[in-house]
Amino acid sequence: MVGMPKRIRLEPAASIIDACGGTAAVAGFLRKNRVTVWRWTQPPGPDGGTGGRIPAEYQPEILAWAREHDRPVTERSFFQHAAGVEFETLRRRRLRVRRLRRLAA
Repeated sequence: MVGMPKRIRLEPAASIIDACGGTAAVAGFLRKNRVTVWRWTQPPGPDGGTGGRIPAEYQPEILAWAREHDRPVTERSFFQHAAGVEFETLRRRRLRVRRLRRLAA
């Protein structure tokens, strides 16, 4: 559709939330508003997005709930995707610079 914004969901928050049953489920066991949880998957900005990072104050409770319900969430889950995305971004940047240098030569 024309004019519809692209759905953005940043990692690692998106994967952790999905593993725990979705935004409504996480909001329910944390006793928070769904919008609060959704914001963790959004880019930083005026809407309060955290850039894919789950605030540290909620991580222990999410981890405990995930262990109790046999969900694939570990301590590393809160960091592994962020590092991968960061690495991929740097790699793309290097490739773009190389292409621009070839074009300029």
